[in-house]
Amino acid sequence: MSVSAQEEGRLAAALARRALAGETLPELVYPERTELTVNQDSAEKAGLRIIPQALGKDVEVIR
Repeated sequence: MSVSAQEEGRLAAALARRALAGETLPELVYPERTELTVNQDSAEKAGLRIIPQALGKDVEVIR
């Protein structure tokens, strides 16, 4: 799983705004959104089945 560069930038900007406003920042910050990339062919060859419910509506399927 990874965090997109866009999400990292959004999070950094929000923290910068809070810091400039004099707010106390949390010690740890977690992104709200992560991405998971799965090679469907490799998953199938490894015996993994990806159920349709695990695929969100923003899924890009590359075959």
